[in-house]
Amino acid sequence: MPINRFFIDSELKKSQKIILKDSEFKHLRVFRKTENDLIEIVNGNGVIATGRILKILKNEAEIFIEKITTEKEKIKKIILIQAVLKPNNLDMLFEKTTELGVNEIWLFESKNSEKIKFSENRKNRIQNILISAMKQCGRLFLPRVKFFTKIDNIKSLSGLIFYGSTDNNAKKLPKFLNAPAENDIYMVIGPEKGFSEDEIDYLKKVLKAQEILLNENILRAETAGIISVGIISLLKD
Repeated sequence: MPINRFFIDSELKKSQKIILKDSEFKHLRVFRKTENDLIEIVNGNGVIATGRILKILKNEAEIFIEKITTEKEKIKKIILIQAVLKPNNLDMLFEKTTELGVNEIWLFESKNSEKIKFSENRKNRIQNILISAMKQCGRLFLPRVKFFTKIDNIKSLSGLIFYGSTDNNAKKLPKFLNAPAENDIYMVIGPEKGFSEDEIDYLKKVLKAQEILLNENILRAETAGIISVGIISLLKD
């Protein structure tokens, strides 16, 4: 983990002064940084800055940006469309798929999924998990999260679209990824109890999703989401 790396949700420019506060300031104190130390700052939009600590106050630190480096985001994206899971399982999913390179995570309420209200506090927790995982694994782009009340609200996808199946006769995912994808890759994973018949019908007929098998064993929903992102990230380019 880059222990000198901190996050700020704002634009970063050379010779700019920024303020670290709240949880990022607490991390600065935990790592025992002192004035004049150099640290790295990321903003989740492909920018990494080298900053020097000018002042450490009671609740914030003033940083001077000395250097800026930018990275372009890959054109082809991995979008995981995941049925809502129990909070602890979702936390694991967010953390591990961020490490593996997911670009977007879309959550939808399946007929058979957990019923969870995503309050602002819960959404803030999700954001903090994503930020922590992004810093830990060294990537510069923060995954985006979208929320859908049902799968029918997801429309007009362009790219390769798959959904996870427990049918051992379904083709395995790598067979579809031998040739480079020209567009984004979408992976739809159902809840622990599986998709409803209406949802499978919508996946096949409306979204034109292809049925795939991730493993001969029946996987937990969060495991399926994590392993699918891992496979796609290795084989999509």
